[in-house]
Amino acid sequence: MPTLLLSHPIAFPVALLSAALRGRFPTVAWRVGEEDFGGRNEAVTLDRPQTIMGREGEVIVLVGVELRHEPYRPANGHRPPEHRLHIHISRPSTEKDSIARLIALIVAVTMAVDQDRGARLQLEPGENWLDGRDMLALLRSAENDPDLRQRNLLGQPQTFDATPAAVPEPLENAPAAAAPEGAREQKERAHLGTFTILLDGDVFIDWPRIDEVMQKIDPEGGWHSVATPGGMGMIMGRASIMAIWSPIPMDAAAIQDAYMRSFWFDGDRARVARHRQYISLNVESPEDYRDRLTTAKIATLVIGAIAGVPQASAVFNNAVTTIFSPEMARKQVGILHTDELPIQLWTWTAPNSLEDGNVCLTTGGFLPLLGFEIEVWNGPHPVALVSEKMSQTLRYLLINGPVINHGDTIGAEPGDRSIRCFFGDSKVDRPQPTRAMFLEFDTGAAAAQPRKDLPLPPSIGPAQADAPMLRRAGGFGRKGL
Repeated sequence: MPTLLLSHPIAFPVALLSAALRGRFPTVAWRVGEEDFGGRNEAVTLDRPQTIMGREGEVIVLVGVELRHEPYRPANGHRPPEHRLHIHISRPSTEKDSIARLIALIVAVTMAVDQDRGARLQLEPGENWLDGRDMLALLRSAENDPDLRQRNLLGQPQTFDATPAAVPEPLENAPAAAAPEGAREQKERAHLGTFTILLDGDVFIDWPRIDEVMQKIDPEGGWHSVATPGGMGMIMGRASIMAIWSPIPMDAAAIQDAYMRSFWFDGDRARVARHRQYISLNVESPEDYRDRLTTAKIATLVIGAIAGVPQASAVFNNAVTTIFSPEMARKQVGILHTDELPIQLWTWTAPNSLEDGNVCLTTGGFLPLLGFEIEVWNGPHPVALVSEKMSQTLRYLLINGPVINHGDTIGAEPGDRSIRCFFGDSKVDRPQPTRAMFLEFDTGAAAAQPRKDLPLPPSIGPAQADAPMLRRAGGFGRKGL
């Protein structure tokens, strides 16, 4: 049973899988999922399991592909490599073990190598975990080694304790995977966010123009696009942005959730309801804060460029479930001219309590950028004052990075020690344990606990172009897809 570990969701590349399988098994008639209509750029989501079928005469081979939104828990209790979710690939239904392994390897390589650089594959339980280079090397060796006997000479062996896994010596006879042209030295990467642009028709994206502007914003980033028709493509440089086209509408329930917290939405809801397809932008970045901030700015540029096509009906932030009209998304790009990141596009702030003298506000979307969220509990001042101080703090953190330490005091001017910062576990009911920075104004307010969703106010605090918008705590962190 092959298992593919992932750091973020990926598309099911129907056309690429069909071409890869036909190239290795040309006498077999392949059908990749239910949406395999023979197009050159077909790709769908893995919201539901997919089945690959190959037929040669009376012989039929079936392969199931199922994305599971949870970490993989091996039956033997070993510690798999770091990941967030995994794909179960059923053993291809052929009696020939060597053919089954090769089909599974082709499926895994085609799906993961270009979409998730952190992907890891275990072809059979108990075997080594293969990264992208290992997978490519093993696939290339199949010409001379159809049984893939060298597979356990590559990759990372299983580990059963907290000690680092041993790394095997390089395999002398295995062909090395060639680095792509223009590839940069890779750093450890983290998932920065996912944005979805809803479309009501086919689009043409001016990738050369995007390349030109990216290089002006970050001339040392080495940014360039590798695009294919239909919206699929990869933007590479100091980080990576994957553009994945899906020929189906987005989940209507997720859009309705976004409307509830995006009270600023001024787009055409009827047009959004009629959209037929979408492009998802998966953004990955190195762990260094400056690289993360620069990558977020580049992603903002790309979002604005795609939102500018006539077919765009809305822009959706999957991480915090907010939605913007194309016009509003393009306006967010203008904030880049001040060398700042548009807070409203990337984050959201929840009004857990809007009672003067007991104000509670919590953020979402800062964790990938800063490594923590920001929370205010029992703020003993009027809502307008607390929200203004919160906005100033968020803007300061995005400009300067996570420079505030546990116990530091901050203020609007030298000598102002009205706010103390300290770190701990978030008090909000989030999908996973989350580190939070708490802003403490003073003591004496009655204890407050996180509350269920509250009705959204029209606004709080002074109106600013990049002021964060409030969000609800309930349903926090829903991906929307």
